[in-house]
Amino acid sequence: GKKMIVCPLCGHLFYSNKQYTRHLNKSHLRNVPKDKRRRKKFLKNLLLIKIKKENNMELSRYEKILELKAKLNNIKL
Repeated sequence: GKKMIVCPLCGHLFYSNKQYTRHLNKSHLRNVPKDKRRRKKFLKNLLLIKIKKENNMELSRYEKILELKAKLNNIKL
């Protein structure tokens, strides 16, 4: 009779909101690339997201996650 939460990104199961939130922050949201090549690719994708938002185009699930990562790490679009 317990409520379970499933991570939509990787499929992990959680019994509490605290565990789920901690998992998101550690595994999916706070991981901004550190090396130069991957960071450049990340910033290029953020530029494409900005253009899509200006033209009122719908973002894919992956693009929404990238946008959220940027917000949490204080990277402005």
